Amino acid sequence: MSIHRHAILALTLVCAAGAAGAADLEVDQNDPGCNAAGPVYCTISDAVAAAGDGDRVLVAPGAYGENVVIDSDIALLSTAGRALTVISGISSVGSLGSVVVTGGTGGVQIGDAGQGFTINGIDNGNPAIENAALYFQGGHSGARILGNRIVAAGDHGLLTEFAPTISDFLIAGNVFAGKTFLGDVPAGCGFSQQFSLPNVPRQLVVMGGGAGGGNTSDVTFQDNLVVGTAGGPNPACGAFNPPFEQGNTLVTVDAADARIQDNRFEGTTARFGTSLRARGPDSRIRRNDFGSGGQTPTACYVFVQETGERLKRIAGRNDFDRPTALLPGGNATTGSICVGTGDGDDDDDDDGDDDD
Repeated sequence: MSIHRHAILALTLVCAAGAAGAADLEVDQNDPGCNAAGPVYCTISDAVAAAGDGDRVLVAPGAYGENVVIDSDIALLSTAGRALTVISGISSVGSLGSVVVTGGTGGVQIGDAGQGFTINGIDNGNPAIENAALYFQGGHSGARILGNRIVAAGDHGLLTEFAPTISDFLIAGNVFAGKTFLGDVPAGCGFSQQFSLPNVPRQLVVMGGGAGGGNTSDVTFQDNLVVGTAGGPNPACGAFNPPFEQGNTLVTVDAADARIQDNRFEGTTARFGTSLRARGPDSRIRRNDFGSGGQTPTACYVFVQETGERLKRIAGRNDFDRPTALLPGGNATTGSICVGTGDGDDDDDDDGDDDD
Protein backbone atom coordinates (compact mmCIF):
# COMPACT_ATOMS: atom_id res chain seq x y z
CA MET A 1 0.00 0.00 0.00
CA SER A 2 1.00 3.63 -0.42
CA ILE A 3 -0.05 5.81 2.49
CA HIS A 4 3.09 7.90 2.02
CA ARG A 5 1.55 9.50 -1.06
CA HIS A 6 -1.36 10.79 0.99
CA ALA A 7 0.85 11.90 3.85
CA ILE A 8 2.65 14.17 1.38
CA LEU A 9 -0.65 15.51 0.06
CA ALA A 10 -2.03 16.13 3.54
CA LEU A 11 1.19 17.80 4.64
CA THR A 12 0.99 20.09 1.63
CA LEU A 13 -2.55 21.09 2.58
CA VAL A 14 -1.61 21.77 6.19
CA CYS A 15 1.46 23.79 5.25
CA ALA A 16 -0.59 25.88 2.85
CA ALA A 17 -3.04 26.64 5.64
CA GLY A 18 -0.21 27.52 8.00
CA ALA A 19 1.31 29.88 5.47
CA ALA A 20 -1.93 31.84 5.41
CA GLY A 21 -1.58 32.65 9.12
CA ALA A 22 -3.91 30.02 10.51
CA ALA A 23 -3.85 29.29 14.23
CA ASP A 24 -3.06 26.10 16.15
CA LEU A 25 -5.44 25.33 19.02
CA GLU A 26 -4.26 22.79 21.60
CA VAL A 27 -6.40 20.22 23.41
CA ASP A 28 -5.07 18.31 26.42
CA GLN A 29 -7.53 17.09 29.02
CA ASN A 30 -4.63 16.08 31.27
CA ASP A 31 -3.19 19.58 31.43
CA PRO A 32 -4.13 21.02 34.86
CA GLY A 33 -4.48 24.46 33.27
CA CYS A 34 -6.89 23.44 30.52
CA ASN A 35 -10.23 25.24 30.35
CA ALA A 36 -13.12 26.02 28.03
CA ALA A 37 -11.58 29.30 26.87
CA GLY A 38 -8.06 28.07 26.06
CA PRO A 39 -5.27 28.57 25.32
CA VAL A 40 -5.20 24.85 26.18
CA TYR A 41 -8.67 23.33 25.90
CA CYS A 42 -9.95 20.41 27.95
CA THR A 43 -12.33 19.13 25.27
CA ILE A 44 -12.10 18.76 21.53
CA SER A 45 -15.55 20.32 21.21
CA ASP A 46 -14.48 23.57 22.88
CA ALA A 47 -11.43 23.90 20.66
CA VAL A 48 -13.38 23.11 17.49
CA ALA A 49 -16.02 25.71 18.43
CA ALA A 50 -13.28 28.33 18.82
CA ALA A 51 -11.49 27.41 15.58
CA GLY A 52 -12.06 29.04 12.21
CA ASP A 53 -11.35 28.14 8.61
CA GLY A 54 -7.74 27.08 8.12
CA ASP A 55 -7.02 26.51 11.82
CA ARG A 56 -5.60 23.30 13.22
CA VAL A 57 -6.92 21.62 16.35
CA LEU A 58 -4.08 19.56 17.84
CA VAL A 59 -5.21 16.91 20.33
CA ALA A 60 -2.89 15.39 22.93
CA PRO A 61 -3.16 11.69 23.82
CA GLY A 62 -6.16 10.65 25.87
CA ALA A 63 -9.64 9.15 25.82
CA TYR A 64 -12.14 11.90 25.00
CA GLY A 65 -15.77 11.00 25.72
CA GLU A 66 -17.74 13.53 23.72
CA ASN A 67 -19.65 14.17 20.52
CA VAL A 68 -17.74 16.60 18.30
CA VAL A 69 -19.46 18.90 15.79
CA ILE A 70 -17.30 20.48 13.06
CA ASP A 71 -18.77 23.28 10.94
CA SER A 72 -15.68 24.98 9.50
CA ASP A 73 -12.72 24.07 7.30
CA ILE A 74 -10.34 23.02 10.05
CA ALA A 75 -7.77 20.25 10.39
CA LEU A 76 -8.45 18.01 13.39
CA LEU A 77 -5.20 16.21 14.19
CA SER A 78 -3.83 14.14 17.03
CA THR A 79 -0.27 14.69 18.22
CA ALA A 80 0.48 11.01 18.92
CA GLY A 81 -1.66 8.96 16.53
CA ARG A 82 -4.80 6.88 16.60
CA ALA A 83 -3.58 4.28 19.09
CA LEU A 84 -3.25 6.89 21.84
CA THR A 85 -5.99 9.38 20.95
CA VAL A 86 -9.57 8.12 21.19
CA ILE A 87 -12.88 9.89 20.61
CA SER A 88 -15.76 7.84 22.03
CA GLY A 89 -19.14 9.25 21.14
CA ILE A 90 -22.03 9.32 23.59
CA SER A 91 -25.19 7.48 22.54
CA SER A 92 -28.78 8.33 23.47
CA VAL A 93 -28.24 12.09 23.59
CA GLY A 94 -29.55 12.83 20.10
CA SER A 95 -26.28 13.23 18.21
CA LEU A 96 -26.02 11.84 14.70
CA GLY A 97 -22.43 10.76 15.22
CA SER A 98 -19.37 10.74 17.42
CA VAL A 99 -17.89 13.26 14.99
CA VAL A 100 -20.43 15.18 12.89
CA VAL A 101 -19.29 17.42 10.03
CA THR A 102 -21.99 19.92 9.11
CA GLY A 103 -22.43 23.38 7.66
CA GLY A 104 -21.32 22.71 4.09
CA THR A 105 -17.57 22.56 4.59
CA GLY A 106 -15.15 22.90 1.69
CA GLY A 107 -11.88 21.55 3.04
CA VAL A 108 -12.17 19.82 6.40
CA GLN A 109 -9.42 17.38 7.40
CA ILE A 110 -9.71 14.66 10.03
CA GLY A 111 -6.44 12.94 10.83
CA ASP A 112 -3.24 12.47 8.90
CA ALA A 113 -0.49 9.87 8.66
CA GLY A 114 0.58 9.39 12.29
CA GLN A 115 -1.93 12.01 13.45
CA GLY A 116 -5.22 10.18 13.24
CA PHE A 117 -7.79 9.16 15.85
CA THR A 118 -9.66 6.12 16.97
CA ILE A 119 -13.28 7.21 16.60
CA ASN A 120 -15.72 4.90 18.38
CA GLY A 121 -19.25 5.10 17.03
CA ILE A 122 -22.68 5.51 18.55
CA ASP A 123 -26.14 4.03 18.19
CA ASN A 124 -29.11 5.98 19.50
CA GLY A 125 -31.44 3.00 19.12
CA ASN A 126 -33.93 4.58 16.70
CA PRO A 127 -33.85 2.56 13.45
CA ALA A 128 -35.48 5.42 11.55
CA ILE A 129 -32.42 7.64 12.13
CA GLU A 130 -28.98 6.52 11.02
CA ASN A 131 -25.94 7.18 13.19
CA ALA A 132 -22.22 6.85 12.51
CA ALA A 133 -18.83 7.16 14.10
CA LEU A 134 -18.08 9.83 11.45
CA TYR A 135 -21.20 11.45 10.00
CA PHE A 136 -21.26 14.06 7.20
CA GLN A 137 -24.52 16.00 7.41
CA GLY A 138 -25.54 17.81 4.24
CA GLY A 139 -23.30 18.69 1.31
CA HIS A 140 -19.50 18.92 1.55
CA SER A 141 -16.46 19.10 -0.70
CA GLY A 142 -12.71 18.74 -0.34
CA ALA A 143 -12.77 16.54 2.77
CA ARG A 144 -9.66 14.59 3.77
CA ILE A 145 -10.06 11.61 6.13
CA LEU A 146 -6.61 10.20 6.79
CA GLY A 147 -4.97 7.73 9.12
CA ASN A 148 -7.87 7.04 11.49
CA ARG A 149 -9.39 3.93 13.03
CA ILE A 150 -13.15 4.31 12.58
CA VAL A 151 -15.12 1.84 14.69
CA ALA A 152 -18.82 1.13 14.19
CA ALA A 153 -20.78 0.46 17.37
CA GLY A 154 -24.24 -0.69 16.35
CA ASP A 155 -24.62 1.56 13.30
CA HIS A 156 -22.44 2.92 10.46
CA GLY A 157 -18.73 3.63 10.67
CA LEU A 158 -18.62 6.39 8.00
CA LEU A 159 -21.72 7.94 6.44
CA THR A 160 -22.50 10.69 3.95
CA GLU A 161 -26.19 11.46 3.52
CA PHE A 162 -28.10 10.21 0.49
CA ALA A 163 -29.22 13.32 -1.37
CA PRO A 164 -26.78 16.22 -0.69
CA THR A 165 -23.86 17.05 -2.98
CA ILE A 166 -20.61 15.35 -1.98
CA SER A 167 -17.44 15.91 -4.02
CA ASP A 168 -13.64 15.65 -3.91
CA PHE A 169 -13.28 13.34 -0.89
CA LEU A 170 -9.99 11.58 -0.10
CA ILE A 171 -10.37 8.69 2.35
CA ALA A 172 -6.99 7.06 2.81
CA GLY A 173 -4.94 5.08 5.29
CA ASN A 174 -7.85 4.35 7.63
CA VAL A 175 -8.96 1.18 9.40
CA PHE A 176 -12.71 0.53 9.34
CA ALA A 177 -13.62 -1.81 12.19
CA GLY A 178 -16.38 -2.60 14.67
CA LYS A 179 -19.84 -4.02 14.16
CA THR A 180 -22.88 -2.38 12.54
CA PHE A 181 -25.37 -4.10 14.86
CA LEU A 182 -25.41 -4.73 18.59
CA GLY A 183 -24.73 -8.08 20.20
CA ASP A 184 -24.08 -11.38 18.47
CA VAL A 185 -27.28 -11.67 16.43
CA PRO A 186 -28.33 -9.13 13.77
CA ALA A 187 -32.05 -8.47 13.49
CA GLY A 188 -34.22 -8.95 10.43
CA CYS A 189 -34.20 -11.32 7.48
CA GLY A 190 -33.40 -8.95 4.65
CA PHE A 191 -33.87 -5.19 4.78
CA SER A 192 -37.55 -4.40 4.36
CA GLN A 193 -37.66 -3.40 8.04
CA GLN A 194 -34.30 -1.68 8.36
CA PHE A 195 -35.87 1.68 9.26
CA SER A 196 -38.49 0.28 11.61
CA LEU A 197 -36.91 -2.75 13.30
CA PRO A 198 -34.00 -2.07 15.69
CA ASN A 199 -30.64 -3.73 15.12
CA VAL A 200 -30.90 -4.58 11.43
CA PRO A 201 -27.24 -4.38 10.35
CA ARG A 202 -26.18 -1.19 8.60
CA GLN A 203 -23.38 -0.77 6.10
CA LEU A 204 -19.95 -0.12 7.57
CA VAL A 205 -19.14 2.64 5.04
CA VAL A 206 -21.82 4.21 2.87
CA MET A 207 -21.38 7.10 0.43
CA GLY A 208 -23.52 8.23 -2.46
CA GLY A 209 -27.01 8.53 -3.81
CA GLY A 210 -27.65 4.99 -5.01
CA ALA A 211 -27.33 3.59 -8.52
CA GLY A 212 -25.73 6.20 -10.76
CA GLY A 213 -24.03 7.92 -7.84
CA GLY A 214 -26.67 10.60 -7.32
CA ASN A 215 -25.01 13.86 -6.28
CA THR A 216 -21.75 12.21 -5.18
CA SER A 217 -18.61 12.52 -7.30
CA ASP A 218 -14.81 12.40 -7.26
CA VAL A 219 -14.30 10.11 -4.27
CA THR A 220 -10.96 8.40 -3.68
CA PHE A 221 -11.11 5.45 -1.29
CA GLN A 222 -7.54 4.24 -1.05
CA ASP A 223 -5.09 2.37 1.18
CA ASN A 224 -7.76 1.49 3.73
CA LEU A 225 -8.16 -1.70 5.74
CA VAL A 226 -11.74 -2.97 6.13
CA VAL A 227 -12.09 -5.45 9.00
CA GLY A 228 -15.54 -4.65 10.43
CA THR A 229 -18.65 -6.80 10.66
CA ALA A 230 -21.94 -6.11 8.87
CA GLY A 231 -23.67 -9.45 9.17
CA GLY A 232 -23.91 -12.79 10.90
CA PRO A 233 -26.14 -15.76 11.76
CA ASN A 234 -29.76 -15.16 12.72
CA PRO A 235 -31.72 -18.23 13.91
CA ALA A 236 -34.98 -16.40 13.15
CA CYS A 237 -34.17 -16.62 9.42
CA GLY A 238 -34.32 -20.42 9.26
CA ALA A 239 -37.22 -20.40 6.79
CA PHE A 240 -35.51 -17.99 4.41
CA ASN A 241 -33.09 -18.66 1.57
CA PRO A 242 -30.28 -18.72 2.50
CA PRO A 243 -31.32 -19.90 5.98
CA PHE A 244 -30.04 -18.41 9.22
CA GLU A 245 -28.21 -15.50 7.55
CA GLN A 246 -28.52 -11.73 7.77
CA GLY A 247 -25.93 -9.31 6.40
CA ASN A 248 -25.30 -6.02 4.65
CA THR A 249 -22.67 -4.48 2.37
CA LEU A 250 -19.40 -3.57 4.06
CA VAL A 251 -18.39 -0.61 1.86
CA THR A 252 -20.61 1.28 -0.61
CA VAL A 253 -19.08 4.01 -2.75
CA ASP A 254 -21.74 5.14 -5.24
CA ALA A 255 -20.03 8.08 -6.92
CA ALA A 256 -19.20 9.36 -10.36
CA ASP A 257 -15.43 9.30 -10.96
CA ALA A 258 -14.69 7.16 -7.92
CA ARG A 259 -11.24 5.67 -7.39
CA ILE A 260 -11.31 2.59 -5.17
CA GLN A 261 -7.80 1.22 -5.03
CA ASP A 262 -5.05 -0.34 -2.91
CA ASN A 263 -7.45 -1.35 -0.13
CA ARG A 264 -7.61 -4.59 1.84
CA PHE A 265 -11.07 -6.05 2.48
CA GLU A 266 -11.18 -8.61 5.30
CA GLY A 267 -14.56 -7.88 6.85
CA THR A 268 -17.45 -10.15 7.79
CA THR A 269 -20.89 -10.30 6.23
CA ALA A 270 -23.57 -12.75 5.05
CA ARG A 271 -26.81 -13.18 3.08
CA PHE A 272 -25.82 -11.78 -0.35
CA GLY A 273 -23.78 -9.00 1.25
CA THR A 274 -20.59 -7.90 -0.49
CA SER A 275 -17.28 -6.45 0.63
CA LEU A 276 -17.64 -3.62 -1.89
CA ARG A 277 -20.51 -2.08 -3.85
CA ALA A 278 -19.86 0.61 -6.48
CA ARG A 279 -22.62 2.01 -8.70
CA GLY A 280 -21.31 5.26 -10.17
CA PRO A 281 -20.20 6.06 -13.73
CA ASP A 282 -16.49 6.20 -14.58
CA SER A 283 -15.53 4.46 -11.35
CA ARG A 284 -12.28 2.51 -11.22
CA ILE A 285 -11.69 -0.46 -8.91
CA ARG A 286 -8.14 -1.77 -8.91
CA ARG A 287 -5.23 -3.17 -6.93
CA ASN A 288 -7.49 -4.12 -4.03
CA ASP A 289 -7.05 -7.33 -2.02
CA PHE A 290 -10.27 -9.17 -1.21
CA GLY A 291 -10.48 -11.85 1.47
CA SER A 292 -13.47 -14.15 1.97
CA GLY A 293 -12.59 -15.65 5.35
CA GLY A 294 -15.31 -13.72 7.18
CA GLN A 295 -18.05 -14.30 4.63
CA THR A 296 -20.65 -17.01 4.13
CA PRO A 297 -20.82 -18.78 0.74
CA THR A 298 -23.71 -16.57 -0.41
CA ALA A 299 -21.78 -13.35 0.16
CA CYS A 300 -19.61 -11.92 -2.62
CA TYR A 301 -16.51 -9.81 -3.06
CA VAL A 302 -17.85 -7.03 -5.32
CA PHE A 303 -21.10 -5.78 -6.80
CA VAL A 304 -20.96 -3.15 -9.57
CA GLN A 305 -23.55 -1.26 -11.58
CA GLU A 306 -23.17 1.63 -14.05
CA THR A 307 -19.40 1.91 -13.52
CA GLY A 308 -18.79 1.35 -17.25
CA GLU A 309 -16.32 -1.50 -16.70
CA ARG A 310 -16.90 -5.18 -17.42
CA LEU A 311 -16.71 -7.68 -14.61
CA LYS A 312 -13.77 -9.52 -16.16
CA ARG A 313 -11.76 -6.30 -16.34
CA ILE A 314 -12.45 -5.52 -12.68
CA ALA A 315 -11.57 -9.10 -11.73
CA GLY A 316 -8.28 -8.86 -13.58
CA ARG A 317 -7.29 -5.63 -11.86
CA ASN A 318 -7.79 -6.88 -8.30
CA ASP A 319 -6.63 -9.78 -6.15
CA PHE A 320 -8.90 -12.39 -4.55
CA ASP A 321 -8.04 -15.04 -1.98
CA ARG A 322 -10.03 -17.74 -3.82
CA PRO A 323 -11.06 -18.54 -7.38
CA THR A 324 -13.89 -16.33 -8.60
CA ALA A 325 -17.17 -16.55 -10.46
CA LEU A 326 -18.34 -13.58 -12.52
CA LEU A 327 -22.14 -13.31 -12.40
CA PRO A 328 -23.93 -13.09 -14.77
CA GLY A 329 -20.79 -13.21 -16.96
CA GLY A 330 -17.43 -11.60 -17.57
CA ASN A 331 -18.68 -9.18 -20.24
CA ALA A 332 -21.48 -7.86 -18.03
CA THR A 333 -21.13 -4.36 -16.60
CA THR A 334 -23.71 -5.03 -13.87
CA GLY A 335 -23.18 -7.98 -11.57
CA SER A 336 -21.06 -9.60 -8.91
CA ILE A 337 -17.65 -11.14 -8.40
CA CYS A 338 -18.10 -14.05 -6.03
CA VAL A 339 -16.25 -17.14 -4.88
CA GLY A 340 -16.37 -19.70 -7.68
CA THR A 341 -14.29 -21.99 -9.87
CA GLY A 342 -12.61 -19.49 -12.19
CA ASP A 343 -9.31 -17.74 -11.64
CA GLY A 344 -10.69 -14.16 -11.74
CA ASP A 345 -7.91 -13.05 -14.09
CA ASP A 346 -9.36 -12.40 -17.51
CA ASP A 347 -8.40 -8.82 -18.24
CA ASP A 348 -8.08 -8.48 -22.01
CA ASP A 349 -6.88 -4.87 -21.86
CA ASP A 350 -3.25 -3.91 -22.42
CA ASP A 351 -3.33 -0.47 -20.85
CA GLY A 352 -2.57 -1.61 -17.31
CA ASP A 353 -3.27 1.21 -14.88
CA ASP A 354 -2.36 4.12 -17.12
CA ASP A 355 -5.67 5.86 -16.45
CA ASP A 356 -4.79 6.71 -12.83
